[in-house]
Amino acid sequence: MKKKIVIIGAGGHGRVIADLLCLSAEYELVGFADDGLMKGAEVMEGKKVLAASSEKEFLSSLATHFVVCLGNNSIRKKIVEDLSGVMQAATLIHPSAVVSRHASLGAGTVVLANAVINAGCKIGINCIINSISLVDHDSVVGDHVHIAQGTVIGSNCRIAANFSSVPGQVIPSNSTAG
Repeated sequence: MKKKIVIIGAGGHGRVIADLLCLSAEYELVGFADDGLMKGAEVMEGKKVLAASSEKEFLSSLATHFVVCLGNNSIRKKIVEDLSGVMQAATLIHPSAVVSRHASLGAGTVVLANAVINAGCKIGINCIINSISLVDHDSVVGDHVHIAQGTVIGSNCRIAANFSSVPGQVIPSNSTAG
């Protein structure tokens, strides 16, 4: 039986994660929580806004897991902290992503299509490793980080918590960002 999951955030990133969940054998999407849309609003393919993100008791009655799909790191951090007491943050990896078995990913992290995380990497909690990005060997990415599309992080880098890259950014090997 698949684990029930709710997506927090019904915008573009939330729809990308919904697509990822369609490929998952582990999770079943029950719907979305969004503070800016009315309850009942259809987001995609019959999946609707079920509640606001603050309605944690109600959300936990519908699902055991959640994923926060908002680009703002500080808001994503707050929601993860609020919901973690009643639900589990899901770690999701797109089937086309390559994640070394010698890398570690924190709870609530999502790794999107064609991203690569190489051996020895440590990715914090609640991170977004966006499409076509690379985190090379032995790099450490802090909590609540967004690595944008096409970003290249060289080997042995240190990325501070709450950092956001810009699309296509290159962070050379042995660098510190944030």
